[in-house]
Amino acid sequence: MKRTETRQLRSGWKLCWAEYACNTDEYASEKLDDSGWLDAAVPGDVHLDLMRLRLIDDPFVGTNADNALWMEQKDWWYRLKFQPPEEFHNGSLRLVFHGLDCFASVYLNGVEIARHENMFTPCDVDVTHALRRGSDNVLAVKLASPLFAPLENPSRQATWWGHPRQLARKAQMSYGWDIAPRLVTIGIWRPVELIHIPAARVSDAWMRTRSLNAEGKPSADVSAGIAVEVVSGAPVTVTFEAAGRGIGRRQFTTPGLHEATFDWKMDDVMLWWPNGYGQPNLYPYRVTLTDAADEILDERSGHFGVRTVALDASPNGAGGHNFKFVINGREIFACGWNWTPPDAIFARSTPQRRAELLELARASGANMLRVWGGGVYEAQDFYDAADRLGLLVWQDFMFACSQYPQDERFLSEVRREAEYVVKSLRSHPSLALWCGDNECDMCYPDAAQAAMNRINRAALPQIVSSLSPDVPYIPTSPYSPAGRKYNDPTDSEMHLWKHGASHADAYFMDAKPAFISEIGFLSLPGLKTVKMMFGDAAPPWPPEGRVWDFHASDCIRIRFFRGMKHLLKDVEACGRALPDSLEQAVETTQELQAEACREWVEAHSKRPECGGILLWNLCDCWPQMSDAVIGWPLDVKKAYQAASEAFRNAVKSRL
Repeated sequence: MKRTETRQLRSGWKLCWAEYACNTDEYASEKLDDSGWLDAAVPGDVHLDLMRLRLIDDPFVGTNADNALWMEQKDWWYRLKFQPPEEFHNGSLRLVFHGLDCFASVYLNGVEIARHENMFTPCDVDVTHALRRGSDNVLAVKLASPLFAPLENPSRQATWWGHPRQLARKAQMSYGWDIAPRLVTIGIWRPVELIHIPAARVSDAWMRTRSLNAEGKPSADVSAGIAVEVVSGAPVTVTFEAAGRGIGRRQFTTPGLHEATFDWKMDDVMLWWPNGYGQPNLYPYRVTLTDAADEILDERSGHFGVRTVALDASPNGAGGHNFKFVINGREIFACGWNWTPPDAIFARSTPQRRAELLELARASGANMLRVWGGGVYEAQDFYDAADRLGLLVWQDFMFACSQYPQDERFLSEVRREAEYVVKSLRSHPSLALWCGDNECDMCYPDAAQAAMNRINRAALPQIVSSLSPDVPYIPTSPYSPAGRKYNDPTDSEMHLWKHGASHADAYFMDAKPAFISEIGFLSLPGLKTVKMMFGDAAPPWPPEGRVWDFHASDCIRIRFFRGMKHLLKDVEACGRALPDSLEQAVETTQELQAEACREWVEAHSKRPECGGILLWNLCDCWPQMSDAVIGWPLDVKKAYQAASEAFRNAVKSRL
């Protein structure tokens, strides 16, 4: 057999926990009897395993998340005994963990083969000589405490809250946020694969539109890049086809990593357009890798779109700068939602749930989603769906609300992460913007000090300019191109937040930003979701007590950002009587949220200098009171429909 094959290692995993940094090396031993360990699901998360085994209660109910805090203090061990398939007898073997969350040591047959400290990037290990073929192997993974392990490499960098979260390359929100519980995820959260490469494989394929003439019958100059890994000395040939025609072939005769580039012209091309501006047309492509006998060694297929994207950040004549997206040479009004992870236990988020939410986004008339920097880079199915649905993606890198370490060790990991992420996402026609972080400039005393951040001012833009040169980059959001302090109302894009105020407050309605990338209004979810917060207990009214606080962002003990007091202040500020029942509170707060979303989109879309508005946010990650228009798990609020009407009218007014 010469064809590259992949097998997932899914069944048979075992799990246990231990005290942090205790001498548990025997857990990696082949001779260990793990029959008394817990059964584990991979991909998965230790919280899900313990919930399934009834060892912890559902952390989404009541204050149960507090009762699970002990889990972040432990080390967690996974073990698997397996045999590679008989046909994997020659060539190269690679063991790939697509998601280790997070501080991992990997052992094969009692020998440490890798260490990995980033939940966002794969751990790819060559096990050609370490794996026993035709007999049992024991794979063990230690995931060190996400509370204590980051402190092994301390930093003097300041942070807003959540230390040691800024030292960990994992989802920042899991350490507690104003939209999420403190539920520090731990687990092998994405698939584990054993890849057999007898001769060669296609390791990457990417597409770009180099130039476009959109007038009349559009034509475009398009490029494709193909990366090939050759492990044998025999010649291999890569063949590339696109849009139903053969484009070219390349041959490689030596082992190693090789790249082939194909350039071609497409006439009378059907362009990819965002929702509301045309069809998101896609073309198929296919890469085939063959040997001298024309036998297929590996292949890859997918879709690409022909489009160009630019960000008009030119001076606006009023002392500030524009912030307008230009697609295929045409200025658009960007409207849509901030996207936050749809489940606080990230391993539980499914392609089906993401697809449902993205379809709701498209149906709302939105044309853009901002993937917020406090969560995770989503799976490929998310971006594939955005391509199909015509949803532009503003992609934050996963840094949020902090001053991050600036030492070379940390920066090296940042560069490795960014290179992987950019390579993974750069071909998607939906990709419209790279953004260095969420609100990190806001954590510095002034703009001059924020500009010294080597992550968003040096490391990230260098990677983007090298690997994704056709997609614009900004260092942070909110961002002032003029170098003014964050959220300067005279320059570029802003986050507009003022909970406890009327949606008609001058702060919202008189602001003149070039773009609004965050703005939101609080409401309660539906009664069914509220009852989920309390489990078997009846939700008390008035809304007082620990559970109400806990599910209104106070799980991080800040009592600042949201909370029931802000919700009730919103009601009073809008001239409404305070509700005297839970049912009335749900109705009133959802009506006010709907009014807010409608009026904000209508008002700001009428300003010609405004390039867009992204409402905060599309969906919740657990049952809570929030700004989201879709409560957990799929509880659509009144604001969804109100925003939908406003989005469609806004786009029509700018056509």
